[in-house]
Amino acid sequence: MSSSQQKLRATVRELERELSAAHHLDAESRQLLSQAASEIHEVLQRHDGEKAAVEAASAAPVGSGSLVERMNDAARRFEASHPLLSGILEQIAESLGQMGI
Repeated sequence: MSSSQQKLRATVRELERELSAAHHLDAESRQLLSQAASEIHEVLQRHDGEKAAVEAASAAPVGSGSLVERMNDAARRFEASHPLLSGILEQIAESLGQMGI
């Protein structure tokens, strides 16, 4: 496993810990972030084959953008209200970009 993958896995675990502790999040935000964490786990599991990982990351519903774009959008959404979550999401987007996903 590459250092990029290890860093991404650690950051996703951090996101999941923060979600567990963030009782103030509304249901829609919690669902969005939980879904993102699940999707990233799926991409990492399939990352053994580069092509499969890229295809999985691109398989989002029409109009939803790439996984990196969605992470950046979520980071902006939470920037003022949840700066820690926003920072975690930015780290995830950066890691995904470095991995070419």
